[in-house]
Amino acid sequence: MNTVYFTTKVNGASFRIRLDDDSVFSQYDILELRRSEIKSYLSYEREIYDFLWFGTEFGVRSNLNFSLSNSLYRRGDTLVEGQVDIAPFVNFSIFLVPPRKFLD
Repeated sequence: MNTVYFTTKVNGASFRIRLDDDSVFSQYDILELRRSEIKSYLSYEREIYDFLWFGTEFGVRSNLNFSLSNSLYRRGDTLVEGQVDIAPFVNFSIFLVPPRKFLD
């Protein structure tokens, strides 16, 4: 059995950072690192055995936001703004699924 998917995902995360008094940004109490990206990729999965599958993904990812801010709110001052270009990626995997006899 073979499956092919085309997928687009938007991912993001936000991290709060507390710093020591001797850091470059010591005048700020808490900093926040924000990142978000969009990924578009093609996935191919193939059954190797009843419960063992092989998968591969290839596509591109584009950075939407990568910044360090001195505020926990969207309107805070951006201290560092990252510029990341579009990048291709490839992923290979082997994974286990329930055997067919369990699904019947």
